[in-house]
Amino acid sequence: MVHGMIMHGRWMFWVGAIALWFFAYLQLDDAEYRPGNPVVPWILFYALAGVCSALAAIRRLPGWLATGMIGAALAYLALSMPGAVHMLRGDHDIRIGQAMEWSAMTTLADHSYVEEFREAGGALVVLVILICARIWGRHPGRNHQP
Repeated sequence: MVHGMIMHGRWMFWVGAIALWFFAYLQLDDAEYRPGNPVVPWILFYALAGVCSALAAIRRLPGWLATGMIGAALAYLALSMPGAVHMLRGDHDIRIGQAMEWSAMTTLADHSYVEEFREAGGALVVLVILICARIWGRHPGRNHQP
């Protein structure tokens, strides 16, 4: 029963891969984008996380790659946590919904905690996808009967 649900749920990893590749593409439209800027690691982070999700969909995700990407997601999350906590604490004049609006991406860019809040959200999404991919995206082994 559980195996059937997992096999039929592989489409979720394809959706995750496409979403992560789209997130990487959106980084190119970032107001701060220029070669050598901190946006470039985010492009690579999202793109490689998308590759992990696609490999999980076909059950070929190497454990070392998933573990390394989970470590990177945890590092990004840890680095952006101070700004995220400041944003969530609410001792400023910017609402969370306002910080997430597409039109506010450039106008709020001078508030570093807003950008860190967004980065923490992105790292958290990637972390959840990667943990699921690490658990369910491995090859079942030679002795497995489908």
